[in-house]
Amino acid sequence: MQHNSLRQIVQLYFSFPRRERKGIFFLCIVLFIVIAINYLMDIPRATPATDFSEIKKAIEAFEEETPEKIIEFPQVLFPFDPNTISEEALDSLGLPGNIKRNIVRYRQSGGKFYQPSALRKIYGMDDSLFMAIEPFIVIGETSPPKNEIPVQALQPDTVRFFFDPNTATADDLLLLGFKRFQAINIGKYREKGGKFSEPSDLYKIYGIDTALISQLLPWIKIPEETIIEKKEYVKIQQLVELNTADSASLVGIRGIGPAFASRIIKYRNRLGGFRTKEQLLEVYGLNNEIFQSISSQVWADSTKIVKIRLNFADFQTLLKHPYFSKQDVGNIIKYRGRHGPFKAIDELQEKNIVESQTFNKVKFYLEPN
Repeated sequence: MQHNSLRQIVQLYFSFPRRERKGIFFLCIVLFIVIAINYLMDIPRATPATDFSEIKKAIEAFEEETPEKIIEFPQVLFPFDPNTISEEALDSLGLPGNIKRNIVRYRQSGGKFYQPSALRKIYGMDDSLFMAIEPFIVIGETSPPKNEIPVQALQPDTVRFFFDPNTATADDLLLLGFKRFQAINIGKYREKGGKFSEPSDLYKIYGIDTALISQLLPWIKIPEETIIEKKEYVKIQQLVELNTADSASLVGIRGIGPAFASRIIKYRNRLGGFRTKEQLLEVYGLNNEIFQSISSQVWADSTKIVKIRLNFADFQTLLKHPYFSKQDVGNIIKYRGRHGPFKAIDELQEKNIVESQTFNKVKFYLEPN
């Protein structure tokens, strides 16, 4: 009885009309197709191998290329001697115009090429261009001058030839080893009317490399008339008194520019005046070479010195003087506070308030009252 009831229930809930059964069957087919498609899409497909042949060819071509720029000349190269080749022949080599001019200018200045590598130093010559023409450079029998500086003494990337600093071009100076700013400063000095009457005059130029000038001294050739002109100028020039000269008067001294004139006046004000012209050597940057070149043009009137009143000067006034140290000034102030005013300047040395070396320099700038 119970079995029949269960069967009735199943028939009631799971029996469908014929039309519905067809619909269910069709729906099942659709679901099967969807599941099959989804399954097939998840199956990994074999990826075809990438063709790298074109990329490999491009890399090989790039690696085979020369890193240096290839120089193509409009005409065929031929053997040539840079010491004798004419400008017309240089044109046939296809060299850039500025390099041709620099080669000719270098020779006109008295320079010679003793080995092919010297051409590399020509201003404007790059490595790729030099590599292209190097096999065709033929140097004839050329021996260096007797006073040529040994190769090991030369600075790297420089060449040597005789030159006049009054007429040498910027390219000539760069070839000789001057920095660009140094060549510019030499040009400015000449533009303002300055002349180099002797090789050591080059030391006057601001920022100059003294080691380089020492190497170049045998190569400096200044015409005799320029040297004579300097001697005559110094003879007729009125001597400049250092303690009364203004900036314009100091700039008028051959070898003194605006910068040095300003430093001399500032130091003179701190010092109280120059007792001797040799005190110019105490001015910052004014070395012995410069002093020797201007010594015959200046003098110092010691009566113009402004003295410090030792018993009345305060700490800052005393410290301003270049010969006093901070310790010296402190000792002076302490002594005055404990013992009263100084009766004589010599007490500074007698009481060991300052060292003897300092006293011998500063005593000319002090007075007790």
